[in-house]
Amino acid sequence: MTEAYLILRDFGNRVAEVHLSEVNAASKHEPISYGATLAYQQVASMIPETVPVILESIVSAEFIDDEIEAAHEALAIGGPRPRVRKRRSTAAPKPLHT
Repeated sequence: MTEAYLILRDFGNRVAEVHLSEVNAASKHEPISYGATLAYQQVASMIPETVPVILESIVSAEFIDDEIEAAHEALAIGGPRPRVRKRRSTAAPKPLHT
């Protein structure tokens, strides 16, 4: 998050969009973790409110709303709210059986 801080400090007024994500050791996008939420909150106040945020998490359809909520919390300036979240999976959703 040091690079994000430096970019926002020096060029915040020129930022056109923010890509919000968590990336694992293999450089693959994952759901936003609590640790990532805390890290993003350290720079959230520096992101202009008019800048669009692109959420890059890879989650199954049933967890999209949870991930959007996690993104809102990551950009919350006042700190995280306690919450209970469903377990998320990056696996493709199973087909419905009829």
